[in-house]
Amino acid sequence: MGVTMQRDIQAAPDNQYLNWIGPWQYQLFLGQLDDYKAIPDTKLIGTRLSASPTSWLELGASRMIMWGGDGRSESFSSFVDALTGKNDNTGDPDTDPTNSLAGFDARVNLASLTYSNLPVGVYAQYVGEDEQATCQQKICI
Repeated sequence: MGVTMQRDIQAAPDNQYLNWIGPWQYQLFLGQLDDYKAIPDTKLIGTRLSASPTSWLELGASRMIMWGGDGRSESFSSFVDALTGKNDNTGDPDTDPTNSLAGFDARVNLASLTYSNLPVGVYAQYVGEDEQATCQQKICI
């Protein structure tokens, strides 16, 4: 069960100070994990924002949060804590209502740079998990 939203028309902003962003898109989804056994009825919230300042470059940022579920707080304040990262990884399920990932990515469209019709691109992504250790982020290129 869930809901998703995204921008219908991916055009650049009309504002003269923001039109350098180029065409942009957002995606937002909210749902509940029915078959997740570790913490039943966990809520899943995800968002992604991307922009193409040039015809050959797309930049994006994303965040995903698993929040609440059986035995975890689903109060408004715990939701705000999940969004802000407060009380994250405390080791206490009463004060740690979330598990989250956040990352940045970039895609270079080589077809635009080489003026060919080959749909080839290079993609890089950096994603960090909400771990207590500061050097355990994972890099994927």
